[in-house]
Amino acid sequence: MNTQLIFREGEQYLETGDYQKSLTLFSSALEQTIMGQPWEEENTPHETRRLLAKLFLYRGATLLLLDRLTDAEADLDEAISQMPHYWPAFMERGLCHLEMGDVRLAEEDLKIAIH
Repeated sequence: MNTQLIFREGEQYLETGDYQKSLTLFSSALEQTIMGQPWEEENTPHETRRLLAKLFLYRGATLLLLDRLTDAEADLDEAISQMPHYWPAFMERGLCHLEMGDVRLAEEDLKIAIH
């Protein structure tokens, strides 16, 4: 199945609250992208980094909803490493840090997200 279709199906399951199914689909879309099967045949390196950032963001957010905080933090870190100014990843990572009880890191990330 096409990576974009897998991602969209993952979004649908996320919206309906089936987080485990969406996690599986986002993981599959990530695996395909990493293996060199991105959404478009002619993706540039920048477009591929953007896609990876989005996929890591969505999987990280899903992991956060599943209360898998360490895994969520790792995916959100990866989203930020792919796109260092990707504010949605900072927002989610800030929420993750808040859930982990690290108010200082949460505040840092949330400040970056809103600026």
